[in-house]
Amino acid sequence: MVHFFRNRPQSSIIIKKEIIRIVDKNKKDIPEDHAHFLAKVQDILSHFPEYNPEWGNRTVFRLAKAEALNPIYEDAVYSENITLPDVKHDIDLVLKMLNYKREQKGFEKVKMPLFIQPDELYDAYAHGRFDYEIKNIVSQLVIVFQKGSIDYVGFVFGFKFAILEAR
Repeated sequence: MVHFFRNRPQSSIIIKKEIIRIVDKNKKDIPEDHAHFLAKVQDILSHFPEYNPEWGNRTVFRLAKAEALNPIYEDAVYSENITLPDVKHDIDLVLKMLNYKREQKGFEKVKMPLFIQPDELYDAYAHGRFDYEIKNIVSQLVIVFQKGSIDYVGFVFGFKFAILEAR
């Protein structure tokens, strides 16, 4: 596990390398051929933003790559940070907190709130936080940061998802 420190400049490159290490370490938990999965991971990581200081806290970073309705089939990338209370979280508590945050925004609970849902993307579009109305979500990346380190990484490719623990 790579620990990040608030008092030093951070790098998205370090975080990307840690994500690849986590994927390689969890080969047995990946729902498809490792090389094929890794290629998809590399693709979504190409949309990964510059380092954000919020990631030094307890934060869920979510990124979705989607097909836009207009202009038709243009790739659209949306990302957000969700700050969590300053307590240690296991994945079940993170899921409960994310569903609670959904309910606070007027959305219904979902089975897997870790990932961005279509209603959240539409809401971001309707409120000017996202420039595209979407046709469908193509892929997603989620990182659960806890006190400057990565605890979990999640991916969605099509209808398959994987949540990998950093350990």
